[in-house]
Amino acid sequence: MALTGVQKTLQLTLRARAQEHTRPNPLFRDPTAAEWSAQLMWDPGYAMLYDDKLQTSFAVRTRVYDDAVQRFLSGHSGALIVELGAGFSTRYSRLGPSGATWIEIDMPEVIAMRRVLEDEAPDHRFIAGSIFEFGWIDKLPPAPHEDTLFIAEGVMVFVEREEAKALIDALREHFPGATFLLDVGGGALETGTAQRFAQVGAPMSWFVKDESEVAALGVEIVSVWPTLAQYPERWGRKADEELSPEMRAVGLIIEAKILHPAYG
Repeated sequence: MALTGVQKTLQLTLRARAQEHTRPNPLFRDPTAAEWSAQLMWDPGYAMLYDDKLQTSFAVRTRVYDDAVQRFLSGHSGALIVELGAGFSTRYSRLGPSGATWIEIDMPEVIAMRRVLEDEAPDHRFIAGSIFEFGWIDKLPPAPHEDTLFIAEGVMVFVEREEAKALIDALREHFPGATFLLDVGGGALETGTAQRFAQVGAPMSWFVKDESEVAALGVEIVSVWPTLAQYPERWGRKADEELSPEMRAVGLIIEAKILHPAYG
């Protein structure tokens, strides 16, 4: 089964994690990603897109997300973790048993491929469907909102702003008080990497100036991690080197609280 359009980028992030696993001093270990990547046929059309800089960006992003998820797990016993547009995420296997319930949501063709690569378990289940068709909400197991974490890694830049708003509106209606981890981008991303992604049929749609544009959709910003400011040695940057607004906005990983519909 072949992936098309934006879904093709899932192989890029998987390959980046697999390569990180083999580095002498990796940001994380991911044997599952290495195993899965070896099973999938690499699209030669990615040669003009995939390079060391892209690998670094995905690896750094993954590590920042992992750290944020680990902090959440340590403070919420029996948490519900919901990965929106999960793709070939291997975070469940990477972070290990935690007592949490993990739900992976993605389009039917992606979930079909996941089921070839791994089996579901009582604490790790898959839901097939668009994250913008909100029937998946009724399929989630019950959990206190404050113990629920939604993750949209590498997703929001590929959606329209109105789709992002619709998703956040749905979360506000059903899960006020939950935590949302997401990443957005703009600045130099829009004028550089985005053009290369468009050439492989994966156009980026929503670009932001900064995190205030995310807050305006109905969330409370808790933390922001500009990707280029994390692990500066991997970027060849000095630890105290200041980023211009355009470079800061290239990638913003955000932890937010979902506001009640009555607020914001």
